[in-house]
Amino acid sequence: MNNIISTWKRFNTLYKLLTVNVAVFLVIIIIKLFGFLFGNPSWADAVVRFLSLPSNLLKILIKPWTIITYMFLHEGFWHLFGNMLWLYFLGLLFVMAFGDKQLWRVYLLGGLSGALFYVLGFNIFPVFAPYRYNSILLGASAAVSAIVLAVTVYKPKQTVMLFGILAVPLWLIGALYVLYDLSMLTVENPGGHLSHLGGALFGVWYALKYRQGKDITLFLTKINFKHKKPKMKVHKNDYRPYDYEWNEKQHEIKQELDRILEKIARKGYKSLTRKEREFLKRHSRDY
Repeated sequence: MNNIISTWKRFNTLYKLLTVNVAVFLVIIIIKLFGFLFGNPSWADAVVRFLSLPSNLLKILIKPWTIITYMFLHEGFWHLFGNMLWLYFLGLLFVMAFGDKQLWRVYLLGGLSGALFYVLGFNIFPVFAPYRYNSILLGASAAVSAIVLAVTVYKPKQTVMLFGILAVPLWLIGALYVLYDLSMLTVENPGGHLSHLGGALFGVWYALKYRQGKDITLFLTKINFKHKKPKMKVHKNDYRPYDYEWNEKQHEIKQELDRILEKIARKGYKSLTRKEREFLKRHSRDY
């Protein structure tokens, strides 16, 4: 058990999100197997209903945890595989652009935004009235959509190689991603596609605000599941491959310095706030 905990602490946020999603999927598969063997196939369905997000407002009040648990829940293999594939490759780009800690914040808030769109859509639009009481939402798609759109809006001209042969700009991937959800909204799984669009919208908002030097997820920084470590001075070439928390702190400092220097280049030194000037004075000599 200690080895498992130690290994978990060494994982970065991307691997933790992947692990949790796959682990929940495997638990559902095991429950299905035992339900089949013991002649109770409804066991897995009951667990899925317990963890998935209902569109009915009264049911949400009874099961408030579902606004979080739904975004880690998958039933089908291809549903899980598709979401994890997007999360892995776009998550890597996200971490390079924004940082490791920001990944779980955008994942969580993107999932919540998707849940909000789903619930509001099913309770406002008359077309969903027949399905309002029994409809449920599950899957990481909304959370992943936020990550995909955040990266594509923040670095639209960056290219990625599809299948190792085709160079495609990120803006095109993001545009096709959203167009697909819009085109499928009236065809199948409208609740799912509504949530995807909600997550995507949050990702766009996050990236646009980040371009202005504002991280709208910072209010979540008080949530920390790691043990506290002594503060250390940052040095230019000091890198610790297995200390993800320390390396992330160094990455955040470098990002903030880059943002301040960009602001100076655009508006001049006098445009800096007192806090920004103190930060620049405190950390600029370390880089």
